[in-house]
Amino acid sequence: MRIGVFQIGQACRGIDLTKDSKYLIAAATTDGIHIYEVSTGKKLSTIQVPGVNTKMVALNYGDNQVLCLYDYEKRSYIRIYNIEDCLASNTPNHVLEIAATGDNLYTGIVWGAKNESIIISTNNGKLILYDLVQK
Repeated sequence: MRIGVFQIGQACRGIDLTKDSKYLIAAATTDGIHIYEVSTGKKLSTIQVPGVNTKMVALNYGDNQVLCLYDYEKRSYIRIYNIEDCLASNTPNHVLEIAATGDNLYTGIVWGAKNESIIISTNNGKLILYDLVQK
């Protein structure tokens, strides 16, 4: 039984859903981040990121920020956006951008405990714990 269709119009490499099932966040390969209202299927926002290889999105605990993993010019990047800013504008400023170092390409990301860190997997078998709390 199909309930709804979200028209992304291109390859979708990752999705996440807010805990209250109000919003669906999708990583559209060449467009960046798409945000939809689940109850209506209406697209609320499209946030462009550089490059043509958006890999994944991940909402934090509390659903107020989203991570976006993408590649640009043979290098991986992670951007963090505030959801409120994404819903208010298609061109929100990112809170933070993390660029891969050395010969690493990022392949996956998850939020760490209390949204104080992110854990990043790489193409050469490394796991990186990135501390978001500046001490």
